[in-house]
Amino acid sequence: MSASSAAHVIKNFRIHEINGLRSHLLRFGPLPPASGVVPLNAELSLPNPFLPMKDIRKGSWIPPKYSLRRQAELVKQAKEAGLLHLLPPGPKNPMSQLKEELTKAGVKFTEHNESLKKEEDSESILSTELSSINGANEGELFTAKLESIEQEEVADVEDNFWKSPIAWHGEFKEKSVAGAELGIRLYAGKTRMFKGHKWERVKESREKRQAVLLRDMDARIERYKSWYKKRRPNPLRPPKTVKSPKLPF
Repeated sequence: MSASSAAHVIKNFRIHEINGLRSHLLRFGPLPPASGVVPLNAELSLPNPFLPMKDIRKGSWIPPKYSLRRQAELVKQAKEAGLLHLLPPGPKNPMSQLKEELTKAGVKFTEHNESLKKEEDSESILSTELSSINGANEGELFTAKLESIEQEEVADVEDNFWKSPIAWHGEFKEKSVAGAELGIRLYAGKTRMFKGHKWERVKESREKRQAVLLRDMDARIERYKSWYKKRRPNPLRPPKTVKSPKLPF
């Protein structure tokens, strides 16, 4: 895919998320607090489509809007177009990579690390808003927000509006994987790089056993032959029968 086609895909992604904010607020209520990397001059606040979202009305978690496969495709196309800083953070777009891209693009940002206290405060705020939603019309609660969103429709603004900085809301917990920065995540923290085949793992013990058998082979052969010599010194002679012969009738 060419750079222009990749840029067109990222543009459509951003426009789709901007236009979907109104329906998101009507369905799920207010946005969760922003966390991670947030641009200082952010003009919009959008839910992060790369992260799961909690429904404050039902208390259940909703899976991300974009699967990991689609996230990987968007990240790949954004790298080709040089627009990786326009994508939200997620499993396929880690914080460290996003910080580097924002720095290259000259976008000033700040880091929001949500503590337990802030999470409790946000949950209390959401609970109060939920109670107010149950007792009043939700259209009255979000009137101011929805009016501001309607004024920022993509069709009424200039073409480069989709490139404006966006504060992506949602808590992204990046997993620390050993050896990820060195590119050896598969074997980091292991005592051996590869377990090997079965014959390779038992080779040392098998060679030790073979050495012992070869060392004592002569004595073992002599012991085998002498054992039969003691039992039957002359094997051609008929054996001596101790029991009396039995008649066939």
